[in-house]
Amino acid sequence: MKPIRAIIIDDELAAIKVLQALLRQFAPDVELLGIATDGLQAVQTINQHKPDLVFLDVDMPVMNGLQVMEIFPTNAFEVIFTTGSSEYAFKALKMKAIDYLLKPIDPAEFIMAVEGARKQLLLREKENPHANTRIQLPTQNGFIFLDEEDIIHVTGMGSYCQLHTVKNEKVTVSRNIGQMEQKLSPDHFFRCHNSHIINLDYVTRFLHKDGYLVEMENGALVDVSRRNKEKLLQTLADRAK
Repeated sequence: MKPIRAIIIDDELAAIKVLQALLRQFAPDVELLGIATDGLQAVQTINQHKPDLVFLDVDMPVMNGLQVMEIFPTNAFEVIFTTGSSEYAFKALKMKAIDYLLKPIDPAEFIMAVEGARKQLLLREKENPHANTRIQLPTQNGFIFLDEEDIIHVTGMGSYCQLHTVKNEKVTVSRNIGQMEQKLSPDHFFRCHNSHIINLDYVTRFLHKDGYLVEMENGALVDVSRRNKEKLLQTLADRAK
């Protein structure tokens, strides 16, 4: 099983530090991608990182944890609720959370909750092995391994390509744009231009300004060729149904 990608959402710094320490000590296979301290930040952080697992506080300013959960599909990620009060336990579990941890968090209960999330994620992986496709790509100094879902868009540069990732990294690989197109899943990636491939999951806007462009979640503007415009618009429309 690949490393579990997680985020922590809590408005208390002390609670965040406790969870970080528990992760380091008891769940080294869990990769912490980000932290949010209120409901709005939580939504942004989840959309940005697309985690496997979310440690979600219930009582938070702006928007509480239950309201955050209502925004996302129940199968978008696994959730372990954390709170100082047990009054929300029934609602939390009814929303298909993996577990509910009462603060101060007991390490044994933490271990059991993470193990439950691990088992559920492994089950998902077996049921849909292509949901998160990990690919190997050659670089100047060896190889790099990436999850397809971490690639926002690809820019061709002759016999090389530059990959723009969700971590705001630019990774140069020894593959041309045609080879990258064959490597990436057609369910998620679209070659919108001779020099560009976009991840359809990260498209935020289509623009007609001095030509055709798509705006990606990282703010990048990517050219769309006139020849590919209609097919791209139809593909985006079909995905929105």
